[in-house]
Amino acid sequence: MRIFLFPAAVMVLTTTCFAQISFGGKQIDFGVKRKKPGTPQVMLAGPASYESGSKLSLQFKVSNFDESKGFHVYTQLPCIASEMAEKVSDETYKIDITINPVEMDGECQITMLGLAKSESVTTRLAYKAKHIDTAKMLASLSEFIHHKSWQVKPANAKGYTLNLQMVQDAPPDAEVRSAMLKDPQLPVPSMMAVQAPNKVSLTRMGCIMEGTFSGSTATLKPSAMLPAESCPDGPVVLQAN
Repeated sequence: MRIFLFPAAVMVLTTTCFAQISFGGKQIDFGVKRKKPGTPQVMLAGPASYESGSKLSLQFKVSNFDESKGFHVYTQLPCIASEMAEKVSDETYKIDITINPVEMDGECQITMLGLAKSESVTTRLAYKAKHIDTAKMLASLSEFIHHKSWQVKPANAKGYTLNLQMVQDAPPDAEVRSAMLKDPQLPVPSMMAVQAPNKVSLTRMGCIMEGTFSGSTATLKPSAMLPAESCPDGPVVLQAN
């Protein structure tokens, strides 16, 4: 006697295409389930804590993100970060972060926003207090502002000299000091101001330049508050004599 199995075989092949079928009134589960999308995550690839007052280049590992359009970065003070994360490799990104000096331990939030699907995740960066030697800082301000002259080296022009004319009176604990300087080639004096911890600004013929100093050297750039043509000399380096 010949037995035809074809209909039964078709039924078996058909039903195996489903994760769950009904057979004899009972549900049979073959264990085939659709994988749920993972939750976006970010993890700092490095130490968990840093000293405030540091400039860092940190790497972050991301997962379950659409990376096709990159990441925008948002930070909470005292942390300041580059606006966009720089891709190092798949799921690894570099972010340049500055932690401003603070006198108490704490942490700041760092949020990475995936631009492809507006997915975001926030992590925290811990920092330790940077204890500032106030007396030493004030002494450095006073020493810099009292130099007798400076050699100025512009990026786009010939160098020149600024001579100290007068330092304005200030109490010993003042965190802002200013001085009047004389350029022998100009009839109008220039003004220099220093501010704790190491900021310096120079105003010369309508050009305002800002930057920082270390020891007897200052590096200044034209202020972003004024049109570029206000400072045709471009960035300058001041070297105190």
